[in-house]
Amino acid sequence: MNIRLNYSKTLARPSLREYSESIVFDNELRADVFGNANLKLVKVNNYDVRMETYFPSGDFVSLSLFYKDFKNHIELIDLNGGFSWSNSDFSTVKGIEIDGRKKLGKNIEFTTNISLISSKSTVIGYALMLDVPTKVQTWVPIDTFERVMYGQAPYVINTMVAYNYEKIGLNISLAYNLQGPRLAIQGARNVSDLSKNVPDIFEMPRHLFDLKIIQKLTERFGISLTVRDILNSPIRRSYKYTDSSGNNLGYLVDFDSFRYGTNFLLSFSYKI
Repeated sequence: MNIRLNYSKTLARPSLREYSESIVFDNELRADVFGNANLKLVKVNNYDVRMETYFPSGDFVSLSLFYKDFKNHIELIDLNGGFSWSNSDFSTVKGIEIDGRKKLGKNIEFTTNISLISSKSTVIGYALMLDVPTKVQTWVPIDTFERVMYGQAPYVINTMVAYNYEKIGLNISLAYNLQGPRLAIQGARNVSDLSKNVPDIFEMPRHLFDLKIIQKLTERFGISLTVRDILNSPIRRSYKYTDSSGNNLGYLVDFDSFRYGTNFLLSFSYKI
């Protein structure tokens, strides 16, 4: 058994779109999106402990505990007239991760990765004020609240079954992915009138199956077929229905639902 303790400190820089103040209509958000030139660098402290065991058969299992704290984490926020990005004062992510590999036969192998995650982000709500004569923009803070981190799923499951027949150069793998509900659109908040609050919208879990077949033809030539999202699973975004007082009534209402379609990719390779 190996036991590893790790600490690292990293930086993340805003993307060009997050910086640029040009206004672009976003079809997924169904609203205008513009950047924030005042964004700061994101500073992250990473802590984790990992325990792993290897077996003579080549199988292994590992367990990791991790914690991350973010300073100035970039969050997408609703400005009651459009969406933009702002820095969160403080955000945290903590959880547990399990990895494993098991040979099911001479040519079949099963691997899995499961993560359970808890996240929290302190977000400042702003109103964007524009002075027309001078065209100066001012970000006026309205409220501070806590919610889950934007785009962070509470659980992630990845598994794969692979068949490898080296004698004929054939490899077939079937992968499965499932992520928990993720915050997709932050609802608008009106602290002076809670009845005008708009609920947060979450992207609901979807079952993704991908298939990849690789066939070696000669020492240098090969062919592969990849089928992504075999089931053509719909992307469903929903919110919790509340009454006029903001009380959760216990069921979900769909904001929208759409599909990207199943993708087929056929490729040929040549090794020099």
